[in-house]
Amino acid sequence: MTYRDLLRRIGDDTAANVTAIYDSYTEGDLDDDETASLIAGTIANANGSAVALADVSLAATLTLQLRRAVAPLGLLPAASDTERLYKAATTLLTSEDTTTERVARLGRSEPLEAAATAYSEGIAKSPEVTGWTRDVSPGACQICQDLAGTVLPDDVEMYHHTGCTCTPVPVTERNEQ
Repeated sequence: MTYRDLLRRIGDDTAANVTAIYDSYTEGDLDDDETASLIAGTIANANGSAVALADVSLAATLTLQLRRAVAPLGLLPAASDTERLYKAATTLLTSEDTTTERVARLGRSEPLEAAATAYSEGIAKSPEVTGWTRDVSPGACQICQDLAGTVLPDDVEMYHHTGCTCTPVPVTERNEQ
């Protein structure tokens, strides 16, 4: 399985989990606070997994490129992640037009966003990386396709949008030659 496959699995599993929580809420089994807490906790857990996956994937990619072991950086999700997610879940639950699809979208997109942010952070922090290029997902949107191919500096964060599974590919002095 590729990094992208694993990341999609985290997103899909999280979407399914928060949808099940929302279904329990709509059936009257959970109150607003319980539901928001469970959704936030589920997504925060998935974000932690996505950040760890990005960190390990970057280390593995650099290990292959440099032909020597590169350790993960120990990246972590933002400390305020759970609080932010609780607010997002509360907002979603109080909206009159909340649907199962919107709940699933939140569950799917948050880990993708966390992974993309972590990968960009890892690229910026890694002394071996000099830049990166965009590896577009199959069926990528036109914006992502247009952004592919250019080597950007390591301190430029990768643009991504909701649901984007494009990934940065680190560039090192070794693979620039």
